[in-house]
Amino acid sequence: LRGQAEVSTPAVVQDFKSMLGYAGVVSVNMMEKGINTLVDLAATSGRADLTEQLVLLGAACFRENHNDRAWFRINLKLAQTMFDAGCTDTLQQRLDELMHWCKLAEGVNDPKKEPLLMEVLALQMQYAMSRTADGGRSMRHFVARALSIHSAVPHPRTLGIIHECSGKVMMNEHRWPLAKQEFFDAFKNYDESGSPRRLLCLRYLVLAAMLEHSQVNPFETPETKSYAANELIAPTLAVWTAFESLDVRALARALEQSGAAFAQEQFISRFVPLVVRSLHVLKVAQLVKAYRRMRIPFIARELDIPDDQCEALLVELILDGQLAGEIDQVDHVLLLPANDDVDDDTKYLAMAQWSSHIIELVHAIDKKFV
Repeated sequence: LRGQAEVSTPAVVQDFKSMLGYAGVVSVNMMEKGINTLVDLAATSGRADLTEQLVLLGAACFRENHNDRAWFRINLKLAQTMFDAGCTDTLQQRLDELMHWCKLAEGVNDPKKEPLLMEVLALQMQYAMSRTADGGRSMRHFVARALSIHSAVPHPRTLGIIHECSGKVMMNEHRWPLAKQEFFDAFKNYDESGSPRRLLCLRYLVLAAMLEHSQVNPFETPETKSYAANELIAPTLAVWTAFESLDVRALARALEQSGAAFAQEQFISRFVPLVVRSLHVLKVAQLVKAYRRMRIPFIARELDIPDDQCEALLVELILDGQLAGEIDQVDHVLLLPANDDVDDDTKYLAMAQWSSHIIELVHAIDKKFV
């Protein structure tokens, strides 16, 4: 096996069958250790066909010896190897078989097997996500099923996969706050397990924070603070810094320079236009705050977009109720209502509350000196 090309597959399989002949002689633990060692060696050598043959023989041996848990483990290892190698022709069939094994005769989850079920569901989610960008309609079902299991204590890497896939589902549904929380949980679990996917989930976390218009810096939490100095995260940090400062041109440069490290990552690239639009919305809100009239060409220059695109954005914001104002298309001017006209009710309510607080303060002082 270590020589790979020097040892033919039939020869290895024949020797493996000979080894299985001693299954009834040695202890169960020794049998399981021997089979798994050779299967792991075949898997790491990259020989998927050989791995599948050894797993099928080993699984049959475990079944004959009524070692169901070892049968499950070796079949899950085969499913993971098939997924990693891209050999997915029969992968769904194997995943269905493993999930069925985790159920009771009544068709409900076996509480004793729920940690194992979560591992199968994690692999099922990865497989679904690899087939379509959003995981398809079944993804939400698998995520809900995994998150409904509370009695199990799975490996942190398994939890990381589940939370990451859940976050992607929330992103596809534009539920930014929930997505941000899921990616944060995924990041923590990946970090705990030492998985390199923690950096990818940190990028997803920043993406969700920008789309949420979050006022909290993702790099200020104790869990993420140390990663701000990581050179692999530097492009992502530059994107966040530009977004946080509402610098349209700096964001464009940061996105362009980040390349595959952020903007061109397969999942993130789908949401980059929404990030740019979010910044435009926030920038418009900042620009119009102190004015009654603004020329649309001026706003367009500040947003670094053509005049007609800027006008279309302003119309959309007005129709959505995100911006109070009117557009003079003849003079290309955005007309904004006076603050006094818009905020009369708010102003008088604030004055009433202020008077009430003063009265309460006077009473408190009187009681103190009585």
